[in-house]
Formats: sequence, C-alpha cells, structure tokens
Amino acid sequence: MKNRIQTKRNSIPSVAFVAFVASVAFPASKALCAFEAVGNGARPGAMANAFTAIGGDVHSIFFNPSGLGLLRQPELTSMYSKLFMGLSDKSDIGVSLLGYAQPLGRQARYGQAGLGFWKLQLDSLFSEQAVSLAWGRSLHKADWAQIHGGLAVKQLTRSYGTTPETSNAINLAGTSSGKPDPVFAQGRSKNAISFDLGMLVAIGDNYSVGLAAQNINQPNMALESSADDPVPMNLKAGAAVRALKSRFSADFTRRESIKGVYDHALALGAEKTWPVAVKDSLAFRAGFLTGSRNLRQVAMGLGYQFSRLSLNYALQIPLTGISDTSGNHQLSLSFRFGQIAQEEADLERLLQNEQRARENAERELSQAIAARLEAERKLISLAQQMQAAGASPDANLETLRRQMRQTEQEKEKRKTAEVRARRSLEAAYKLSWNFYQRKTAAGAGLTERIEFLKRIIAKYSPVDIDLIEPKLELTRLLGQQQVMSEELKSSWDYYTQVTAQGASPETRAELLQKILKKFQGQGIDVTIVEKELKNLEKK
Repeated sequence: MKNRIQTKRNSIPSVAFVAFVASVAFPASKALCAFEAVGNGARPGAMANAFTAIGGDVHSIFFNPSGLGLLRQPELTSMYSKLFMGLSDKSDIGVSLLGYAQPLGRQARYGQAGLGFWKLQLDSLFSEQAVSLAWGRSLHKADWAQIHGGLAVKQLTRSYGTTPETSNAINLAGTSSGKPDPVFAQGRSKNAISFDLGMLVAIGDNYSVGLAAQNINQPNMALESSADDPVPMNLKAGAAVRALKSRFSADFTRRESIKGVYDHALALGAEKTWPVAVKDSLAFRAGFLTGSRNLRQVAMGLGYQFSRLSLNYALQIPLTGISDTSGNHQLSLSFRFGQIAQEEADLERLLQNEQRARENAERELSQAIAARLEAERKLISLAQQMQAAGASPDANLETLRRQMRQTEQEKEKRKTAEVRARRSLEAAYKLSWNFYQRKTAAGAGLTERIEFLKRIIAKYSPVDIDLIEPKLELTRLLGQQQVMSEELKSSWDYYTQVTAQGASPETRAELLQKILKKFQGQGIDVTIVEKELKNLEKK
C-alpha cells in the first residue's frame, strides 16, 4: 500500500496518510482528524463517548467542562490508545492522553479546574495535539437540582512529517518537479487557540442533562495564510440516568464536516458496577454509535476500581468504513487522592433534608389518619341517627343525608391527604437511601453501613414502604461480615501456630497489628487480638 497517490497539487507516498487525512473531509466512518473526540479515555470510550451529561470525572476536561463542577476530589488519569489495529500497510495510529483535575479552595469555593493533554500520532507523518485548561463550577443549587457551568481554553497544534515527495513534489504529469511542495512553504505545523463552553444540570442524584459547544471559534488550521481550514464546531446534547449500580447515557452531536454540510451522530452508553470488596468494584460498559453517512460503531469495556485507583479498558469496533481491522484499543489508569471536597457538607445537608421531610410526612400522615378515622366515626353516628329518625315522622331526614354526604366527601379528602403523606414518606426514604449510597461511595466502614441500614429499615417499616433495596443490601453486608469473622478466626489460628513455633515478639506484634488493621471497624469482636497485643507491648 505504499504506491504514490496523485493529488491536485502534489502526491504523498503513503496511502495510509492520504486515506487518514481524506477521512477528515469525507469519512466513511467516524472522522479521525480535526481534533475529533478519539481516545479521550477508556471509560468514556467503552460507552461510545456518550459522556456529555456525566460529571464528577476528570474526563469532563475533554467532553464538557461543566462536569468538573461535580468533581469531589483531585483526580489524575493517563491513557494510551491504538486505533484501527491491523491495517494492511502496518500504519501505527496512536493516541496519548493525560489529565488532572482538582477542586479549588475549601469545599470547592472557587470551582474545579483541570489540565489536559491529548495527542494523536500517525507514524511520523501526521499529528494533532491539544492542551486544555478547563474550569467548572456549581452556579445554582436547589433541593431538586444543581446547575453547573464550565469553559475550556485549548491550544491546538497540527503537524506534518517529511517524505521524499514533500521536498521534491510530484507534478500533475506524475514526474518529480525538483521543487519542495508549496503546501508546506510556510511551515509544517500550525497552532491556534480554541474555546469550549458547557452546562450540566444534575436533577437529584440520579438524573442529569448536559450541553456542550466545542471549538466555538472554529480556528483556522490551514498551513497557508490564504487557505481556510477551520476546526469544525461540535454541538452536543446529552442525558444520563443512574439506577442502583447502573448508569445509562445518550449523546446527540451535530458537526459541520464540510462547509454547509452537517453530520449528526447518536451515541448510547451503559455502565454496570458490582462491589467486589469493601472499597473495590468491577464495571462492565457498552455503547453504540450511529450517524450520518452510514456511521456505525459498537464499543465495550471493563474497569476495576481498587479503592482510589482504577484500571479501565475499552474496545471500539467500527462496523462500516474502515471495518476490516481489529478495532480501537484503549487502556487507562486513573487515581483519586486527597480529601473529598464538599462531601461532608453535602451529606449533612442530605441527611437534614431527609429528617425534615420524614418528620413533616409523618406528621401529615398522622393527621390524615386521625381525620379519616374521625370522619368514619361521624358517618357511623349519622347512620345510627338516620335509622332512629326513620321511625319519627317529624325527623328532618334531608338534613341528615346532607350531613352524611359532606362527611363522605371529607373522608375522601382525608384519604387523598393520607396518600400524599405516604408519597412524601417514600420521597424521604429515597433521600435516606441516597444518603447511604453517598456515604458508601465516600468510604464508610462496614459497621457504619450496617447500622445505618438497620435504622432505615426500623424507621420506614411501620409505614409500609418498599424496603427491598436496603434489606438486600443489609443481607449482603451481614454475609460479608460473617465471612470476615471466619477470616479473623483463621488469622487468629495462624497466629497461635506461629507463636507455638517460637516466633519472636516482634514478629508476633507485627502480625497482630496486621490483623487489627484488616478487621477493626468492621463490626467484628477483636478484643482478644487487642489484649494479646497489649500483653506483648508490656513485655
């Protein structure tokens, strides 16, 4: 595939290079140049890049800067991606990414900032690079929603390599001209500044919508000053929903590929996580991309969260266009560290809202039930009066009937109020359940989680709320606690064996400290271990 391809002004010897650059203007599959969102992280990539409405992640730098407004602690990520592996001409197309984001000031008072680096490289022939400085912040908070805004400033660089033909251009007759290619007369690279804007609305803890405009100034990346090669503006709209341990997202993108010609794409993504250990989790992700000019792509991936460290892999398979390859492979490593900004304040506010909502709902329910029972007693009394009055010709039966109808209406109103109060209690329960989920995500210990679940069940069982989620979670945690109790017994048996074999006091103390570190705070009785360690320290 190294045959020369003649163009209008010159030719370049690499078919891969020409095909790659041509795919920018006339893509049969997803466009790969013009600073397109290719290789922007393994987690988003496995969800077909449907990430506009997902915040609280360092990858918001590259998708929607307003999503940084939900970031709770510093996060660092790195990624490397191989695109279209297995091309027949052995072309090597890779993408590198680095990103760092963190809250600014106490409780993110000044918002959240991020710095990102992204580079696409085709052998030594072509490269695009973007350095991004992004900022996001919460603009408005209400009980039901939070509005976040953000912006990013990017320095874009496009560079071209050298070949024998660039210094000795091929003319239209197919012969060497003996002159350098005039396309590169003013240099082989171009720099420009670009801007992104975004907004994200988080509705409660489970729903969000996002809007983003990328490259809104459409900078000109042409090498020649007289030429025009603007970076297309991307307009994105997205929505996301979270349910239990799952997340679903959708993105719609509009992009001007050629002047006056617009491409449209729809991306759908899904993510499911399973707890593996106290702070570890496994994630499976999948996505599908479809759009203009027969664009079709499927994506999938896995992720593993080791406490604050996460490893993610994504595979993207084009179904049309450049489809005879082994796909795009992305591998990323991310690390979260430092204190969680706003977490305690947010959790305290969430718990206060739950307590206030539950108290109001319980009071309303009690009043509604009392009023309904009073109406029922009044109806019984009126029925008895009508029965007694039926034998008296002077009785005013019409008055009694009217009173009975009014009482029936009052009873129905109280029943409606009772239904409303029960719905309010269900809403309060959901706040309580959200509080538990947030505490779990923040690293709450096993004992704390078990006790909180017991309190939820005790508070809401008397009012006939569906408590299947906390009951199942409590059963799972109690089982986990039982397993840890058995592990503690095995650890203690091992310690006694080591002691019987004559281990030194230092070795025994080190082993006891490891046992305590693993099992303390998990609701397991470690008194015997603590006493043994104290006795050793006294000696």
